[in-house]
Amino acid sequence: MRSYSKSPSDPAGGTFPTLEPGGTGGEASHGIDALSVPLLQSPALCVIVLDAHRLVRRFSPGAQKLFGYDATEIAGRPVTDFLPEPPREPTARPIEVTGLRKDGARLSLEMSITAACADADPQSIVVLHDVTRRKRIEEALHKQAGMLRRQGALLDLAHDAICLRELGTGTILSWNEGAEMMYGWAKGEALGRTVHDLLRTHLPRPLEDLEAELLRAGRWEGDLVCSRRDGTLIAVSSRWAPQWDDSGQPVAVMEISSDITERKKAEAQAASLLQVERETTRRLREIASLRADFTSMVAHELGNPLAAIRSLASMLATDEVDAETHAQALSSIRAEAEALSALVADVQAAATVERDDFSIRIRPVCTGTLITEACSFAATLPGHHPLTTHMNGDPVVLADPERIRQVLRNLLSNAAKYSECGAPIELQVTDVGGRVRIAVEDHGHGIHPADRARIFEKFGRGRDLSGQKVAGVGLGLYLSRRIVQMHGADLAVESIPGKGSVFSFELDVAR
Repeated sequence: MRSYSKSPSDPAGGTFPTLEPGGTGGEASHGIDALSVPLLQSPALCVIVLDAHRLVRRFSPGAQKLFGYDATEIAGRPVTDFLPEPPREPTARPIEVTGLRKDGARLSLEMSITAACADADPQSIVVLHDVTRRKRIEEALHKQAGMLRRQGALLDLAHDAICLRELGTGTILSWNEGAEMMYGWAKGEALGRTVHDLLRTHLPRPLEDLEAELLRAGRWEGDLVCSRRDGTLIAVSSRWAPQWDDSGQPVAVMEISSDITERKKAEAQAASLLQVERETTRRLREIASLRADFTSMVAHELGNPLAAIRSLASMLATDEVDAETHAQALSSIRAEAEALSALVADVQAAATVERDDFSIRIRPVCTGTLITEACSFAATLPGHHPLTTHMNGDPVVLADPERIRQVLRNLLSNAAKYSECGAPIELQVTDVGGRVRIAVEDHGHGIHPADRARIFEKFGRGRDLSGQKVAGVGLGLYLSRRIVQMHGADLAVESIPGKGSVFSFELDVAR
């Protein structure tokens, strides 16, 4: 009859019972304790110490958790109580054995045995690893592979990429020829790797969320972006299905993916074409609306001067006006006629710049000549706006003088229109490093930020911040920008609402 006591020198605090002196094999020496205690203290390892009679001398916390026995109840019992067929010789290379839990459940284990000796007492240290889950997965996959073979659905005959991965870890367990061709990774290179790390998969949501949905619904489908071995990105349509073991536990995921890269490109091109078509349709509708608005604006702009001329002509026809009134009426008729001429000129100019044969004739021109003519024109503008010029010398520029005069007249007319009577206008000419910058600055109402692009469009007009109706059909700035662009530059604007605007353009200096 054996009796047991707790060794006072045991570092585990008496957790592992020891046979007392006089029992079979005697008490373990400090030599075996020094060897086994670091292993025995690890809660993650299943370590068992057996005496020469293959009876349990030590039973680690990991062993207690694995087999369900308390150390005190298993001490001194034969190892065959929980390892029915253990090997009798030490083995450093792990071998597979079957274990029995206290509740009768069978375990798949990998076992290695190391011989040890304390004094004259030979002992064995047994280290066990639970591989039950892995064996279940392997058995389930083996059965599924057999079923697929019986049905003739061999994975390697499929054109799609088929990958079997362990649930949770993502470890690749199976990799068919379709996967090799699609992703560029050979089967031997892929097995054992984590699939979504290998392919650098762009997932729509965290993998944990997708696998939870997979288990809940029994399947998952979606489009993913993966990287081939050479780094190129491909779009795939992926279908996932869970795989179960005999006990009904999910153990793996089968992924079947189809390359839809070309389809995605075609869809993107179709979407782009559709966007272009929608934009074209929108623009055509806008042009139709602009044409209607243009017709209305021209009719209005023509109507007012014609009405004034008709009224003044009727007044003169009575022969009841004095000489002063007669002269004023004739002056007003001339002014209205000039307004009509300017409107007709703008419409004709707009038609001219849109023709394919529209061109400009560039030649050397003195800037001073252009500015002098602009000042003469500004003096005829209504509103009595004093014009100030700022020039550094008289540089010679390359320009079509007739077209640039037209641009300056348009800019000066706008400056007068959108300023209060008597507000000054400035005309500036500055050297900007090989080019000459010409700018027209007013101190009027400014331009609303939302209108800065629209004012350069054909028939486009900004909102009048003064609240007053301003004559015109929205062609001046459109024509001016087209002319400036023909000179290799652009018409720029800077504006502060309530303080005024600056329109400028640059011309090349003649060498």
